[in-house]
Amino acid sequence: MKVAQNFLNTHDFVVVDIETTGLNCKTDDIIEVSAVRVEDDIVTDEFSRLIHTDKEISPFIFGLTGINNAMLENADDISTVLCELFDFVGDMPIVGHNIGFDMRFISWNSALLFGEKPCNRTLDSLLFSKEILPELRSHKLSFLKDYFGISGASHRALDDCRTTYELVEILKKKAAGETA
Repeated sequence: MKVAQNFLNTHDFVVVDIETTGLNCKTDDIIEVSAVRVEDDIVTDEFSRLIHTDKEISPFIFGLTGINNAMLENADDISTVLCELFDFVGDMPIVGHNIGFDMRFISWNSALLFGEKPCNRTLDSLLFSKEILPELRSHKLSFLKDYFGISGASHRALDDCRTTYELVEILKKKAAGETA
């Protein structure tokens, strides 16, 4: 119950999610980043930005996210958006579903642009779900969203942040019931 205990003891955090042009942080670009600030387990603020890329958005990524090159044409560049994201997050813990993926992209770009990586503590709701609900056949965010009846779209960064927040709150209640 190590992961659950970390979540149960964390009431102030920022949920972060990104959308990308592919799966490799060294060759693909972040095209959207969003974050939801949570204080005392309540959402207090939201952040969401599209990011300019010169890469052609593939039909697969467009089909998944609905993001196309026209939407990114006048968007800010990655350095501007990462600075805004870091200001929004501050030193709060970062929560995400499979957060390692998001942090690889964010850390790679941050190291490249600014010479340093963020050092915020991270908590992974994917691991939390696996620990609390090991019997489920899937722990993908879209599956868990349907399983728990969480409303909203999928595969857009802000919607996925909101879903992750709702999921974390549900899992906290389940974990608290198990540890009580």
